[in-house]
Amino acid sequence: MRSARLNEIHKRLAAATPGPVRGGARGIAFGERPDGSPVKRFWFDEATPHRPKDCSDPDLALIVAAKADIACLLELVEAQDDHVREAWDHH
Repeated sequence: MRSARLNEIHKRLAAATPGPVRGGARGIAFGERPDGSPVKRFWFDEATPHRPKDCSDPDLALIVAAKADIACLLELVEAQDDHVREAWDHH
């Protein structure tokens, strides 16, 4: 059974715009249309109209949670790695 924490990560990932995420000095682009243009953009410049006001957007929620999600996933991978190593050493 999947933990509640992993369920949260899966929900955030599923809610985000499908496709690549690209970032640069000016902003972040989500997804890709057939012509190569992004589906959605967020700019870092406050004067830009596409700047979000909060993190209710699913793509921003994914980014905001990324550091904690990666830490959680690394902890799980490391625990699994320790478990496999321990099992291997006992054979």
